[in-house]
Amino acid sequence: MAAIAGALRPYGIRTHLSVSFAAPMLLGGPDTADPLDPAVRDWWARATARVYEAVPDFGGYVVKADSEGRPGPFAYGRSHADGANMLAAALEPHGGTVHWRAFVYDHRQDWRDRSTDRARAAYDHFTPLEGEFADNAVLQVKHGPMDFQVREPVSPLIGAMPDTRLAVELQITQEYTGQQKHVCWLGPMWSEVLRFRPDGEVPVGRLADGLVAVSNAGDDRFWTGHPSPRPTCTPSGGWRGIRRRTRGPCSTSGSRCLRPPRPGARPLRRGAPRHGVPAERGVRGVQPVRGTDGRPGGEGAARLPVQRA
Repeated sequence: MAAIAGALRPYGIRTHLSVSFAAPMLLGGPDTADPLDPAVRDWWARATARVYEAVPDFGGYVVKADSEGRPGPFAYGRSHADGANMLAAALEPHGGTVHWRAFVYDHRQDWRDRSTDRARAAYDHFTPLEGEFADNAVLQVKHGPMDFQVREPVSPLIGAMPDTRLAVELQITQEYTGQQKHVCWLGPMWSEVLRFRPDGEVPVGRLADGLVAVSNAGDDRFWTGHPSPRPTCTPSGGWRGIRRRTRGPCSTSGSRCLRPPRPGARPLRRGAPRHGVPAERGVRGVQPVRGTDGRPGGEGAARLPVQRA
C-alpha cells in the first residue's frame, strides 16, 4: 500500500483502504469484532497507527458491513453508528476519515415476501441514527435506492440526514449497463442525479459532502478493457465525466455539477474550455457553466475518493 500511495501522491491523491469489519479476528487479534469491546477498539487504534507510520498522508478506511454476507456490527447487537464511530476514533488522531457504505440489505431475503422492501433498506437502517455519527465519519450512499440499475430514482436517504456527513456514490464500472462491452455514456444520468432537488429547493450536489466513484481500472492495455476509438463514450470516459462533475457549480448543460467549494481550492483556469451537452436538446454544444443563481463560473475543485469495485 505504501508503494501505491507513493505512486499516487504526486497527483494529489490520498490513498484509502477498504477493510473488513472483522479484520481483528482475521488478522490474529481479539476473537470478536464487537465495536464497543475495548480490546477491539485498541486493536484498531494500534493497527491504524502502524498504517500512518508507513503512509503519513493516508486518507482513511472504506467499509462495507452487514451487506451481501459481509460482517458488521449487527452480529453484536450494535448499530452502524457504533461501527463507524469505532473506526473514526482510531483515525481521528491522524486526521483520517472513515467512509461507511450505506449499501445494507439482506441478500438472502425472499423476493416473494412483499413485507420486505429492499429499496427502503438504507433509509430504514440509517435515518434513526441521525446525529450519532462522528465528525470524521462519512455515510456513503448509492445514488439510487437499489444497486446502480439502468434507471433508478434518487435515494431517499440523500437529504434525509442533514446532521450527518454524506457522500453520493456513483458507478463508473458498467455493472448493469453493458458489462464494459457496450458503449454507454453515463455522464448525463450523473448530472441528472446531482441536479435533483429532494426537497424541491436544494440539489443533491449541495446536500452531499463529497462524491465517490466506484471505478473500473485494471491491468488491461486500455485500463477499462474497452478498446474503443471514442473513449469519451466508453468506460474510460467515465473517469473524466466524474471529474468534471466535481469542478464547480452545476449547469443546465450537465457539464459540471454542484459541490460546495473546498476552502483554498484552486479556481478554474481563466479561459479554460467548457464543453457541455444541453439536456433539453440532447446535442453536443459549447456554453458557459452557470450555477443555480444563473451566474457563470466555477467554484474550484473538490476531492474525489476513487474506489475499486
